[in-house]
Order: sequence, then structure tokens, then C-alpha cells
Amino acid sequence: MFISVNHLLSVNSGAVQAQTGEHKSEEKLNMERGNFLLHQAFDEDEAGNLSEAKELYTEAVEVFLKIVSFWLFF
Repeated sequence: MFISVNHLLSVNSGAVQAQTGEHKSEEKLNMERGNFLLHQAFDEDEAGNLSEAKELYTEAVEVFLKIVSFWLFF
């Protein structure tokens, strides 16, 4: 029996969507990423790794600004 690659990809894609639920918007993904980075920054800050914390805080702010700028100029 021959199964095409396209069929396998479509089946696999459906399985991934079923596992993750609905497709997440870019805004939702950015919000999750920003929150993750912010919490990582808190952890590094508490551990005394100030240089790493600063980088993570900066990256989190950049992600949140991207979200805000989308809504300001939409």
C-alpha cells in the first residue's frame, strides 16, 4: 500500500491541531512569549544573575511593545 507524503503531512497537521486546540493568533503567541520572558527575568533577577535578567527584561519589553504598536496602528 502506498501513502503519499502529502497525506502523511495532512494527517500529522490535523493531529497537532487536535492536540493544541484552536490555532493561536500571533498576538496570543507574542503575549505568551512576553510573559514567559518576564517570568524568566524574575527568576534570574532573584538568583542574582543581573546581566541575564536585564537581557530578558529587555526582550520581554520589546515583545510587549510589538503587541501594543500593533493595536495603536491597526
